[in-house]
Amino acid sequence: MIRVGLTGNIGSGKTTVAKVWADMGAKIIDADVIAKEVLEPDSEASRRVVEVFGKGVLDGGGSLDRKKLAERVFNNPDALSTLNEIVHPAVISRIETLMKNEPPGGRSIFVVEAALILECGREKDYDIIVVVDAALEKCVERVIAERGLDRTLAGRIAKSQMKPDSKKERADFVINNDGDLNDLRAEAARVFRELDKLADRAQQEKRS
Repeated sequence: MIRVGLTGNIGSGKTTVAKVWADMGAKIIDADVIAKEVLEPDSEASRRVVEVFGKGVLDGGGSLDRKKLAERVFNNPDALSTLNEIVHPAVISRIETLMKNEPPGGRSIFVVEAALILECGREKDYDIIVVVDAALEKCVERVIAERGLDRTLAGRIAKSQMKPDSKKERADFVINNDGDLNDLRAEAARVFRELDKLADRAQQEKRS
């Protein structure tokens, strides 16, 4: 098994790549899904967020309103740093547990899809880093269309992340997403075939 960190800035197309890879046989862990789980009502992380940011970040049902929270932190670097200090350790711990519990005979490619792998200095957790890259304006447009955020907030989130060129410099593979959906799927499949070769090689070396 090889562990792959799939990353890229918000709106770059990571989730589409992950879906292509899942269809091709990869095991996918979505860090955003894990973050939602660790922030469920009455969780330790959720209680801590409310203590720090107040009940104004809750929705009518008592759950964290991610849009309200984003509006609060992405205009304030200190607030964003505080939120990350609360959430990231819980997410990382959950992902580590899932990777450790993966059976030895499990799927040969284990992928963690996460936006902030490099920002958090977690690339050492993975055998391969794959970055999905797209022009900033295209990323912002996708976030507006898919998540219903306004342009100002979408731009703040995108600009809060590591610059794409810095991410690409630290990647083993880069998937460009400035074309259409078919182009992205084809490029994702091409990279997956390369990952599959590396996984096979790792398995052969383990047996020898």
